[in-house]
Amino acid sequence: MVDISNFQEIKKKYKVMSVPAMIINDEQVVFGAKKIDEIAALLV
Repeated sequence: MVDISNFQEIKKKYKVMSVPAMIINDEQVVFGAKKIDEIAALLV
């Protein structure tokens, strides 16, 4: 977990404009609150 207000380079690299945001395997960016089963599905 990263506070993007302290890591502007990450914010710019992944074009994060809102939180929460998850970056999965440096490829997929997913925005919005997720339930645990939704997060698990994203990781498989």
